[in-house]
Amino acid sequence: MRSSSILYLTQFTPSAVGHGGQHRSYQITCDLREILGHDLVHVLSQSELRESFQASPPEPLFVQIRNKLQRRFRYYTENPWRLRREANFFPSGWMPSAMVDRYRQMLSEIGKPALVVIEHTGFAGILDINIAQGIPTVACVQNLESLDLGRTVTGMRPDTAVRMGDLAVEIGILSSCSERLFISKVEAGLIGGVGLRARYYPYLPVGEIRENLCRIRRERAKSAGEPGLFLMVGSAGHHTTKEAFSWFVQQAQTYGLPPGVRVVIGGSETDQLVPGGVTVPGLEVRGRLSQEELDRLLIIAQAVLVPQFRGFGALTRLPELACAGIPTFVSRHPTYAIDIPPGVHVVEDRWEAWCSVMNSSMWTEPSSDLTWAAYMEWEESQPRALTSLLGDYHLGT
Repeated sequence: MRSSSILYLTQFTPSAVGHGGQHRSYQITCDLREILGHDLVHVLSQSELRESFQASPPEPLFVQIRNKLQRRFRYYTENPWRLRREANFFPSGWMPSAMVDRYRQMLSEIGKPALVVIEHTGFAGILDINIAQGIPTVACVQNLESLDLGRTVTGMRPDTAVRMGDLAVEIGILSSCSERLFISKVEAGLIGGVGLRARYYPYLPVGEIRENLCRIRRERAKSAGEPGLFLMVGSAGHHTTKEAFSWFVQQAQTYGLPPGVRVVIGGSETDQLVPGGVTVPGLEVRGRLSQEELDRLLIIAQAVLVPQFRGFGALTRLPELACAGIPTFVSRHPTYAIDIPPGVHVVEDRWEAWCSVMNSSMWTEPSSDLTWAAYMEWEESQPRALTSLLGDYHLGT
């Protein structure tokens, strides 16, 4: 018998402290629980599934060899262009059998759920189970991974072909789902354009994340801040972020920062952006920041800089910085994915343009679009796609 509960499979452990992927998972979890109630939402993260896999007894050697050969066979038959160019996207290799078995076990523990929400197309291994049991699967992905994980298109046919082949694999998985929600308007438009129903479900800060951002807003109102201090935050472990941050560092190293400007760069692996023994005047690469240190910098910074030239998904930082009332300067590319929040301003990808906004920000008062009223007006205009979708299944209020 089907229950009125929902099972949410997430790539990341939902957390109010952590990177943008964790914040999105946290939002989805909070939104589901707000709509349905805490007890009806069951969350299973990839790390929990992996622990089940690692806890399983080791398989005999011949089984390991057979599985490895089967995996390679699936890898190439899934997209034959991978014979010409290796690809990072391999959804059918994401979930070993032990992970699928853990999923079956959870279904038996909680009863047949009304819906299963998957956050990554790598969870495709559970689709056949859901289809057989008549359980609708909702894809609520953070990126089109087939495109986001790929190298920059060079115009060479094999490069383009392998990425398009991977995209075809991902679209095939999405088409097997009952519904599709996207954090980015670009991806919702692309998938809708090929004929699949798609909804835009934007990122908004909720719960403890929102409370902390409101506290930062209040502290900024009381603080004079540090003139000339700018902050850049992101994970350089993500290749598109690393690409943009490396460009900024190289430009600062070659041409210098404007006089009086200090830029602090924080986030996973950002301390590797400058070679050992090299210093760039006015530039500090800190690596991963504690939440306390990040909050301190957000309170005193003049503004936040967000260079980003390509990639998919959406930057969770932009709504969060708007909520905190912090002026933000961002490359044009990320703004295609969302309705631009108040206080977020586009900068063209020329070093002179970035220097200009840093210079001008030191001598101008914060703009009127940083008010709480402006932020709330923007937030209330955003679609509540998850609420609407659950309503279609007669779930929630």
